[in-house]
Amino acid sequence: VSDDQWQYILDMELWDRGRVDFKETFQWLDRFHKSDPERLAQWLYSEDGNLLAHLFFDSALEVRIKEEQDYIPPEGFFTFDNLYYINILDKENEEVIEQMLRQLASEDYNKFQALLLGLGGMVPAEVEEEMYRMKGVRLAEDGYLPFEEAISVYSYQSPDLLKKGGSDYSLSFPDEETGALVPLTPLSYALGDNIFSRSIEKISDSASFERLRLEFAGLCNQIFSADAVIPEGIEDLVRVTEKASGYLSVGLEMLSGNDIEISGDFIRNNPLVSIFRVGFGTTLELKWKVEKRIKDSWFIKNGLDEGFWGDEWGGMLKGILMKRPLFYQGDFRPFEGLSEVKIAGDILNRLLLLDKLMGNISDLFGLQKDQFKDPLLTFHAILFHSWAVRKLYPDGAFAPLSIEKTREFFNLIRKNETTPPYKLKDYRDVFVGDCLSLAGEIDHEDKTVLHEALSGLWEEFAEEYAMVDLAALDPRFTKYIIMADKT
Repeated sequence: VSDDQWQYILDMELWDRGRVDFKETFQWLDRFHKSDPERLAQWLYSEDGNLLAHLFFDSALEVRIKEEQDYIPPEGFFTFDNLYYINILDKENEEVIEQMLRQLASEDYNKFQALLLGLGGMVPAEVEEEMYRMKGVRLAEDGYLPFEEAISVYSYQSPDLLKKGGSDYSLSFPDEETGALVPLTPLSYALGDNIFSRSIEKISDSASFERLRLEFAGLCNQIFSADAVIPEGIEDLVRVTEKASGYLSVGLEMLSGNDIEISGDFIRNNPLVSIFRVGFGTTLELKWKVEKRIKDSWFIKNGLDEGFWGDEWGGMLKGILMKRPLFYQGDFRPFEGLSEVKIAGDILNRLLLLDKLMGNISDLFGLQKDQFKDPLLTFHAILFHSWAVRKLYPDGAFAPLSIEKTREFFNLIRKNETTPPYKLKDYRDVFVGDCLSLAGEIDHEDKTVLHEALSGLWEEFAEEYAMVDLAALDPRFTKYIIMADKT
C-alpha cells in the first residue's frame, strides 16, 4: 500500500474520540515494521510520521544524556552511541521497540539523535492536539468530518424550517469528471420499502438523482464520524445506510403526512441531513416528554429501574431514555419509521398511566420501599397479586399467598371452566373494572388507554396460566402471583 494508505489506516484506527489509543498505535507500528522496517523508519522521519514518532516514543521511552566521562547508566538502559542512553518503559513490547529504534538509528543517525533530543522539550498534549487537527483535515478530504462537527447530525431540527417548495437549495457538478465520482453503493443499500425509497424512485431527473447519491454518501460518512464507528466490512456500511434511510423516512412521513408527492418536494428542496435531523428530532421529542413525566413517577421515587416494567415495556423505556433514543424489539436499534415512534409513545404512555395506578395500589396496601428490593419483582406481580388479595380478603394485607390460597384464587377465576385451556373471560371485565376504580381522577382519553392496557395484560395473564394444572403450582415459576415458599 502507499504511504497515503498507511496514513489513512492510522487516522481511522488510532483514535478513541479525541485521544490516541496507544495500544492500537503500537499494534499498527509493529505491523508496519514487520512488513517493511526501512520504509517505516523513513515514514516516521517524514512530516506525516514525525509527530507520531515523538508522541509514541515519549510514552514508551526514558532517555538520559551522558554528562560526564565516567557516567554509569542505571540498570536497564542501553545506548547506540555512548551519548544517549535509552530505557524502554513498555516491557511487554520491549523487543519490537528496540528493533524499531535500531532501524531508525541505522536509517539516519542524525535524525535519530534529533528525535531523542526533541523528546525532552515535547509537550505531549500539544503534539496530540496537532495530530488530531491534521487527522481531521485529511479525513475531511475523504468525506469524514471531525467528531465535534459530525455530531451535529443528531441535533434537533424544527420541521418548520424546511421548505416544501420554492427553495433555492441546489447542488451541481462543475464537470462530467466530478459527476462520475459520485458513490453508487450507499444509496443502493438504502433502497427498501419506506417512504424515502419510494420518493426517490419518483425522481427522474438524473442531475437531482446524482445529487441525492452524493448527499446520501456524505450523510452516511457523517453518521460514521458521529458514532465513532470504524467501518471494517460491508455490514457496517449496510447498518449505517439503513439507519440513515430509517430516520429520513421518519422525517419525511412527519413532514408530508405520508404523501409521496409532498415527500419528493421536501427531498428536492432541502439537504438530506436536515430531513434526517427532523426524523431523529421526533425521537428526541418523545424522550424529552418521557423524561419530564417520569421525574415525579412512583417507580422512580421508590428506587426502581426500567427492569420493573418487564422486558418489552422496560426495554422500550430504557431505549427511549438513551442519549440517542433507540427502538426496542428484542434488542436496541434505530427507528425505521414514524409508526415505530408512535408504538414507542403508546407503550410509554400506558406505562406511565400504570405507574399512577401502581402508586395508588401502593398507598392502599401501605407498601414500603424495602418491599421492592427483589430484582425479579415486576409491576405484573404488584398489579395481579394485589387484585388476588382483594378478591380473597377484602381487607387483606399485601403478603405472599399460601399454595392453598393461590389454588382457591384460580378456582375462583376459572369458574364455569372445567378443562384447559382456561380462557378466564368471565373475570376480565371484573379485573379491569376493579383496577380502574383505583386509578383515581383521569380524563376520558387516558381512561380508554388504561382500559386497553389492562385488557391486554389480562390476556397475557390468562395465556400464562391457560394450561397450568393447579397441582403443579410452584412459587419459583410465577411472576403474577406472589406465593409463599412450600417450606
